[in-house]
Amino acid sequence: LGVASLADLKTAIQTHLQKAADENTHAQIEKQICDHLIKENEIPLPETLVSVQLASMVNETLKKEFGPKAEKEDLSPEIKEKKEALAKELKIPAERAVRLSYLLAAITQEEKLSATEDEWKNEMETTLKNYPKQSAQVEKSFIENKEKKLFMVYLLNSGVMTNLGKWSSKEENNKDLRDNPKNRK
Repeated sequence: LGVASLADLKTAIQTHLQKAADENTHAQIEKQICDHLIKENEIPLPETLVSVQLASMVNETLKKEFGPKAEKEDLSPEIKEKKEALAKELKIPAERAVRLSYLLAAITQEEKLSATEDEWKNEMETTLKNYPKQSAQVEKSFIENKEKKLFMVYLLNSGVMTNLGKWSSKEENNKDLRDNPKNRK
C-alpha cells in the first residue's frame, strides 16, 4: 500500500477524503453559480451551435461506451439506437453548455480577464499529473488545442468561475453583515 504504519494509512485516507470533499464542495458551488447565471440571463441560442455541441457530446459518449465501433460510418443497430437516445437525453445539457459559454465569455470580456502562458502550462501539468497513463495524448491535445485557443477559453472560464465564487462569497458576507441586527443603526 506504500505506507509505513497504520497512522500513515489513516493520514493518507483522511487526506484523500478531505480532498474529495473539497472537490465536491467546489463542484456544487460552481453548479449553483452556473444555474443562477442561466436562470437570470435567458438568451436565444443559435441552433447550429447547439447542434454542434450536441453532436460532440453524443459522439464522445458513444466513443467511451463502444470504442472505435462508434466511429464507423456504418453503425450497428445497437449504436444507432443509443445515438438517438443520447441525442434526446443530451439536448438540454448541450443547450446549457452553449448558453454558459456565451455568458462566461461575456463576463470574461466585461471583467477584462485573460489567461497567461503560465496558466496554460500549469493547467497542462495538472492534467498530466491527473492522467499519467495518457500523458502523450494529454500533451498532444493541449498543444493542438492551444493553437485553437480552446484551453485559453477554458482557463478564462475557470477564472470567471473562481472570481464569481469569490464575488458571491463576498456578497453573501456583506449581506450577512447588513442583515445582522447589531450592524443596523
